[in-house]
Amino acid sequence: MRIGFISDAHGNVEAFCRGLRVLAAAGAEVIHFLGDAIGYLPGDEVVSELRARGIAAIRGNHEQMLLRGNAPENREPVYRLRQIAREMHPENRAEIARWPATRTIDAPVGKLLLLHGSPSDPTFGYVYPDTDLSGFEVTQHFAVFMGNTHRPFVRRTGSALFVNVGSCGLPRDTGDLGAACLFDGSTGDAQIIRFNIEAETRAALARCGTVAPDVGAVFARRVAEGYVGTRVDAS
Repeated sequence: MRIGFISDAHGNVEAFCRGLRVLAAAGAEVIHFLGDAIGYLPGDEVVSELRARGIAAIRGNHEQMLLRGNAPENREPVYRLRQIAREMHPENRAEIARWPATRTIDAPVGKLLLLHGSPSDPTFGYVYPDTDLSGFEVTQHFAVFMGNTHRPFVRRTGSALFVNVGSCGLPRDTGDLGAACLFDGSTGDAQIIRFNIEAETRAALARCGTVAPDVGAVFARRVAEGYVGTRVDAS
């Protein structure tokens, strides 16, 4: 039983679809999306793809802010959530309103907790590679899968495995490598997969038009070495 996890597309539907192809090529039998289909890049195409493909999803903080209408006004030039809300297809808005904050699924190795943020704050929490994991109460779960920070890692603390699957559409460690996770539900092994999204991002930016300088800087960021995960060339 191989499960694919993907998160934080943020309007980059081209990179999101690339991530789905990469996970399928790696052998994923089912895929879960861990939130933030929208935000930063205008458009709701990722939500349309999730609906069309029947992929189960978790509500991210950007979906929550859009639904509540409480995104900080001074962040609108970056988040673009008010614009997205105005232009979003009504069926897509209804779809994200149905997404839960958490989901528990069963695997042969045990229960898996899926969320966007953190076990203590499922929607808005941030868990980084260096976050202290010892305070999270997840003893009934074999593993926790999350996103939100756009920085992937796989760490074990006590009896629980913690996996941040990173971002497929707006990676913050190195902007040209999207991230996703392949989990073997029989062995408990989790693998972070990285894939080049330069062409997809160029296409997304050509489609969306001008984005905030902060967003462009994330796409332009590169690391010389040491990114987390295994790079694949599947397209």
